[in-house]
Amino acid sequence: MTEDNRTSNQPRSGSVTFTGNDSGSSKDLVSIRDSQTLSAHDYVASYSGNGTTEATVTLYDEPEGTAAGDAEDSFETIQLSPGDTLVATEIARSDVSDDVVAVVSGNDAEVSVVFGGHIITG
Repeated sequence: MTEDNRTSNQPRSGSVTFTGNDSGSSKDLVSIRDSQTLSAHDYVASYSGNGTTEATVTLYDEPEGTAAGDAEDSFETIQLSPGDTLVATEIARSDVSDDVVAVVSGNDAEVSVVFGGHIITG
């Protein structure tokens, strides 16, 4: 695994919760200023045990307010089964230059996502 040695004293985090009626929708997870770049660091994604179908959460590097159907620049896809809680640390796969937008699909119960990173420029 590649280690990200860049440092910043400006952590950024956010959380969103999607209900079972939110399948196919987007929510803004973390917003940054236009001149900033965010290094993705970690996330926790959970899906209620009341769910009956597989759920997918996709994280996008898109401007806040981007609709699910307009999101194109994905950097992380998370597959969840009912009752799952997934924790990923040091994901540093790519840097985010817009904002972090989460899109959920396939869920029929509550899905929650907590995301964190650090500002590395701007």
